[in-house]
Amino acid sequence: LNKFLKTYEVNYPILYGTQDEMQKVISDYGGVYSIPMSFLIGKNNEIKRIYPGAILKQYDPHMFSDLIYNIESSIAEEYIKVNP
Repeated sequence: LNKFLKTYEVNYPILYGTQDEMQKVISDYGGVYSIPMSFLIGKNNEIKRIYPGAILKQYDPHMFSDLIYNIESSIAEEYIKVNP
């Protein structure tokens, strides 16, 4: 974890603990099995896509591309609904 934090400029809180502590967090948050976990949330607060881990272009370009594609698709869907 420390190596990751030094390599990537992380500007969000990091949760770290024992296996039991982490299991409690997983349970309390409804089955989040990867920390960090990234969510693409739509206009009406619906979860559009779930990604295990942090999404960093230099770390995983394929996941980053998938995120961009899903953001653009969601925006296009909303645009079509408003402008039929």
